[in-house]
Amino acid sequence: MALISLIWNTSVMFLIPGQAGLAALLNTPTQFIQTLGSVVVEKIESLIQILVSAATLGQAMTMSLITVLTPLGITAGELTLAIGTVVVTAVALGADRAPVKDPHANTRDVFGLKILSVTVGGVSALRAAG
Repeated sequence: MALISLIWNTSVMFLIPGQAGLAALLNTPTQFIQTLGSVVVEKIESLIQILVSAATLGQAMTMSLITVLTPLGITAGELTLAIGTVVVTAVALGADRAPVKDPHANTRDVFGLKILSVTVGGVSALRAAG
């Protein structure tokens, strides 16, 4: 079963891998587990399940321990989420799939994420996969 399935639905958030290497890694659980370990992959799976079970990022944040990290000189629409040592950087997308302006303050307007990177304990999942 893939960690990320592309979902476009008005009742759940959608997740889109932002690059082919990340998409391949996230959709190949065996390689992901070998690269990062099963405990880390379980945290990432939990984060993804929380996100896709909610209608908006704001709703997902009320249901879990997801933290939106303070933006530091990132481009418009970019958002950084953390759950434990798992950090996901993404472009926040609205219902129309356009970037959400100031997503940190407008989490209820975030209906999807274009995932740019996943790091665990400061190590890039893509780099760890080689």
